[in-house]
Amino acid sequence: MRVQGPAGVLQALIDDLGIPPEIVALALDMTVSGFESLLRGSCKLTVELARHLEYATGTSAATWLMLEAHYREGVTISPCLRTSLHRLLIRMLTSWSRLLNRSA
Repeated sequence: MRVQGPAGVLQALIDDLGIPPEIVALALDMTVSGFESLLRGSCKLTVELARHLEYATGTSAATWLMLEAHYREGVTISPCLRTSLHRLLIRMLTSWSRLLNRSA
């Protein structure tokens, strides 16, 4: 399995939680077109954006940057790492849910 980059993780969060991309872009202090470029994988994740993601999801900026680096390198992951990434995604979904509930 190829590493799922930050764009894939963010897309899964948007799909699973039904959050409009415009809301996520606003939460990450991005333009909608910039966020759409990130989702397409046509722009790289920056340190600044990784910090915004850390604040929004509770997942460290280092983790987001690691996902980006491995994605760009086309790394293939082991089943053990796949399980860890799945757990990470669950934690991020939980964090985003809490964030949305606080803003409601």
